[in-house]
Amino acid sequence: MQIDSLPTPSAPALVPELLVCELSASLDFYCCLCGFHILYQRADGHFAYLQRDSAELMLEQAGVAPDVAAGKPDYPFGRGISLQISVRDIDTLYARFAAHPALFLPMEEKWHATGNNQTGVKQFVAQDPDGYLLRFSQRLGIRPA
Repeated sequence: MQIDSLPTPSAPALVPELLVCELSASLDFYCCLCGFHILYQRADGHFAYLQRDSAELMLEQAGVAPDVAAGKPDYPFGRGISLQISVRDIDTLYARFAAHPALFLPMEEKWHATGNNQTGVKQFVAQDPDGYLLRFSQRLGIRPA
């Protein structure tokens, strides 16, 4: 896995940091399967900053440094949330997940009310090695309601 660069000054206003059990397993999942790449990784090997298109994510191995968790992490981590990640070519990404045990919910097309219009998305949900849910989504467009 290649380390590319530091985040740019135009980094997103919100970058989730996920505590993980095994950073190496999480990096395999996020980089090899999900298409993220490492922007930088700390020398201690317990933290990595990832990017896929305009989505950015931090991973830190739990129990190594003082954690910012509100309590003891139990599997599945991140209960009650899912992270939506916008992608440009969802069909290619979905092909990687189609027969993979990480697939949580299969591909679907949905149209949501947004004021006087509907916004369409094609999406599927995967579960990472620690139980975090990732909703990969590609926008289909807008149509009248």
